[in-house]
Amino acid sequence: MSLFHLVLNSFELPDAYVCPEEMKHEYFPRHTLGTYFLISGIILILLYIPCFVVMIKSKSRNPAFRIMIILAIFDMINLSVNSLSTGILDLIGASFCQYPRLIFCIGAIGDGTWMAGCAACILLAMDRCVEINSKFFLAFLFYKRPFHVVLLVVGLYWMYSVWFAKPLCFSAQFSSWFFDPKVGKDPTLYHNVAHTINNLVVSAATTSLYIYMCVFLIYKKGKSANSMWMSRNKNQVIIQAVIICSFHAAAAYIYVYMQFFYSPPFLYLLGQLTWQWSNGCFCVVYLTINRSIRSSVINMVSNIVPNNTVVGYSSEPNAISKEIVRLGGSSMSTLYSLCFLAMLTRDLIRHPAFKLMVCLAIFDIPSVFINSMTTGYMGFHGIYFCDYPRLIIFFGANGFGLWLGCSLSCISLAVCRISELNSNIKIRWIFKSPSIYFLMIACVLVAFYGVFWTKPLVFRPEYMSWFFDPGTGLDPHFYYNLNQPVNNIILTIITLTLYTYLVSILIREGRQIGSNLFSKTQRLVVLQAAIICFFHSIGSMIYVYMQFFYSPEWLIVAAQMCWQICTGSVSIIYLSLNQAIRSSVRQMICPKKFQQTNRVSYISDPNQNSNI
Repeated sequence: MSLFHLVLNSFELPDAYVCPEEMKHEYFPRHTLGTYFLISGIILILLYIPCFVVMIKSKSRNPAFRIMIILAIFDMINLSVNSLSTGILDLIGASFCQYPRLIFCIGAIGDGTWMAGCAACILLAMDRCVEINSKFFLAFLFYKRPFHVVLLVVGLYWMYSVWFAKPLCFSAQFSSWFFDPKVGKDPTLYHNVAHTINNLVVSAATTSLYIYMCVFLIYKKGKSANSMWMSRNKNQVIIQAVIICSFHAAAAYIYVYMQFFYSPPFLYLLGQLTWQWSNGCFCVVYLTINRSIRSSVINMVSNIVPNNTVVGYSSEPNAISKEIVRLGGSSMSTLYSLCFLAMLTRDLIRHPAFKLMVCLAIFDIPSVFINSMTTGYMGFHGIYFCDYPRLIIFFGANGFGLWLGCSLSCISLAVCRISELNSNIKIRWIFKSPSIYFLMIACVLVAFYGVFWTKPLVFRPEYMSWFFDPGTGLDPHFYYNLNQPVNNIILTIITLTLYTYLVSILIREGRQIGSNLFSKTQRLVVLQAAIICFFHSIGSMIYVYMQFFYSPEWLIVAAQMCWQICTGSVSIIYLSLNQAIRSSVRQMICPKKFQQTNRVSYISDPNQNSNI
């Protein structure tokens, strides 16, 4: 009963995780807790991101910084589970039985990342002990070669915990995660011994190590009264130790107790909160107590215009970048976020097309942040690659990876729409559970491939656009990224073919059916298809041309605008042409007296539900 078992068996759930039919329709919305977890999770991740960027940019590569970078990755993944996912599921009121495979996968990632994060916390505590006492008996672990082996062990432990340990399952009734999916079967079937051992070890180890560190500092301070370093930093180190140790130890002990003994509901909620803050407290500690990281973050986000190294280029703010910051990125992100929340409602998310549209939104919203707001900010301040090379590579790698995930999601969505309109094409099984979840995971894996294993995009302020060539004077052929032309050519050919076929089906069927409803739906779907296909195809082909041939400035700006519009205009299409999403957004943001009394009905028959 692990994620590996689930994938190996074509996402067929084991018998212990099969839900009774009546439980599939039980929802327990908890709007207050859901709002708290969602908003606090977003805030904590937004606070963690600049700390993470500062640590990546730092020239220091000592063991402590490497562990902190790894720990930051684990923490942000865990915050996505214990805060963002928890908040969304609470707002919907969905438990394991509503989305069993999705929650199974999220729970496996959350549990595995927690266990690997615990190992990283222990390593960080050991390293701090070594820093204050070079004779500490575990100092040999942080020498160059042994340390690489230690990091490899942590990575293998993460893979084991995610793929081969029993997953956590969410219960909206208690707003918490359990190993028992609460489907009415023997709870002892779900005991996770590895998790229990992990929690006991991390509690004992971190507590012991931080107590040792605090006692050593106090003892050293007493022996070294003239030490200015001790005078300034002793209290800060002790406070950091107490905060970090308290949350990790509390979360570990509570979850061990919950797994084996009866627990009241308040203890479930307390365990969930301590799990959240055991990951979120690091960014708060970094920004409030750690002066080095706090100063670097303040310097990074300040509005100081850097000195540019490009001869003849002026860093004076321009009107185009200002408009992108104020209007383009902000408005598109806001509108898309509303559509994204609307698509998560029970009436919509149960449709295969909406599952793929949610997947597309996950790629589009951060893409808008990069190709609009980040582009506008850096263009406004004239930030060149050589000013912040690591930061720009980070954004560029994510931008290209998100584009790859977006491309596969668009193709999948086009195929899904065709399968709904033409029942003669025997591909509907792809978009039924569990196959559709496998397809969504494939989109995420493609995005990860683009982020971590391909050449990144680099921002060039003189063109207000992103290139693979950073413009540092080296041979441009060195920066060619063949993944981009292959992806873009495939995207253009397939989307044009599929949407042309889709339009031909609608025109043919429209001639045969005299329904006014069908005629209206026909016009809307054709228009949506034409807009989405046009910008994706134009943007794809321009960027392929730009990578290999000389391009005038107007073409470069046109490519950047196409990238921005093809990721951001989807929200405008939803709100103007998609009645289901528009109605859900209106219900979400408008007072009841301004809402229509008749509610839109959703029918599973694709021929009657084509306007979704």
